[in-house]
Amino acid sequence: MMGMDVRSSCGWVLGCVILLGVGCEGSDVEERTDPCPPGALECPCAEAPACEGDLVCDAAERLCRAPVTCAETTCLARQACAEPAGGYDARCVEDCEAGWAWDLASGTCVAIPPSCGDGPTSIAADCAAQQRECLEIAGGGRCGRCLDGFAEDAAGDCVAVPMCDDAAEAACAADGRICRGGACAECLEGRVDEGGACVPTNCSTANVPGALGETCALLKRTCAAGPEGATCGACLPEHVDDGEACRPADTCASLGCRDVNRRCDEGGAEAACGACRAGFQDVGGRCTALQGARCDGELGLVDACAAESRVCDPDGPDGARCGGCVVGRVEHPETGACIEPQGCDALDCAARNRACEPTPTAVCAACLDGFIEDAAGFCRAPLTCADVECGDLDCV
Repeated sequence: MMGMDVRSSCGWVLGCVILLGVGCEGSDVEERTDPCPPGALECPCAEAPACEGDLVCDAAERLCRAPVTCAETTCLARQACAEPAGGYDARCVEDCEAGWAWDLASGTCVAIPPSCGDGPTSIAADCAAQQRECLEIAGGGRCGRCLDGFAEDAAGDCVAVPMCDDAAEAACAADGRICRGGACAECLEGRVDEGGACVPTNCSTANVPGALGETCALLKRTCAAGPEGATCGACLPEHVDDGEACRPADTCASLGCRDVNRRCDEGGAEAACGACRAGFQDVGGRCTALQGARCDGELGLVDACAAESRVCDPDGPDGARCGGCVVGRVEHPETGACIEPQGCDALDCAARNRACEPTPTAVCAACLDGFIEDAAGFCRAPLTCADVECGDLDCV
C-alpha cells in the first residue's frame, strides 16, 4: 500500500467508502453509502406496501416490481378482472362482462336471457328494427309477429303491405270480397266461393250455387235468408243446442219414463222423468209397486189414481193398483199418460206433408205419398233435374 495512488485505487465511483482504513481525500465524487434506496424499482422491500407508488413488493424475491396487469392475468371465460391501485396485482373478481352474470353454484359466468325491457340484454331495439313485436315469454324475450301494417315475405322478413283505400274496398265489395293488404281476399259474410266467384248464400235444398238448405238440414238447424245472404240459425223444432251441435230433444219415449213407472214432464225444452206414478214408491231410486195397497180407506189409491185420470183396480197381483184411463181419456202411446183424445184436424199433419193416424189419439206419422223425409226430418218433394245444376254431367 505504500506509495499507492489513493485516487486511482478508489477510482471515480459513486459513493466513496473507507478502503483499508484509507480515505479518499480530495475526491470530487459525492459520497453515497447506499446505492439502492428501499422502495425503489428492483430494490429490496420488506412487505407490502413498502414500495413506492403502484410498485408491488414481490413476496418471493422481496424486490419492488411493476404490478401484474389484467392483460397478463388469465381469468375464466367472460369473467371480469380488476386492477386495484396502491401496490397490488390485477385479480379476477366474481363479476362478468355485459350480458353475463356470475353463478355462485358453478363459479362461472352464465348468459343472461334476452328481455324486452331496458338493460344490456334487451332485444327490443332489434325487434323494432325487424318490424316485429317484442314478446316476454318463459326463458326470456323474443321477436314475435310482424307489426301492424307489415307482413312476412317469402324470405320471412317483415315488409310493409299496401293498405286498402276506399277505392280498393269498393272494388272488392263489388266482387263480394273483403279487401286485405291492398288486395281482394276471401268472400264477404253471406257469400261462398263457387268456382272463383263469391255468390250469395240461399236456403235452397237444390244443387244450386250458394245453397245452404241441405247443409243447415244436416246440422239440424233452420236456414234464415237475409239481405246479406242466408245463414244457418237456431235448432230445428224438437231439437236442442247442447253447446256444440243441435241434437234431438229428449222425449218421454226416448227416456223410457213409462217403462220405469215414472211420470214424464214435457213442460220444458226437453222431457224429463219425474216422480213415481200412483201405486209406486221410490226405493233406492227405483219405483217399486206398493204391497197390499187398497183403493179405499185412509191410505187408498182412489184419489192418486184419479189425479192421473185412471181408475183404481182393487184386484192387482200385489194389491190395488191404478188401471186404465177413465172414460173420456185415452193413453198416450209414448208417455203412457191419460190425455184427452185429439183429432187429426188439431194437428194439421197435411201442412207438414205427413199422414195422420187418428187412434187412440191423433199423431202425425209417415210422409205422404210423393214426399220424402230429408236430413232435417221434414217431408218434401223429391228434387227434379230442374232443381239441380249438373254441369257437364247427365241428370238422372
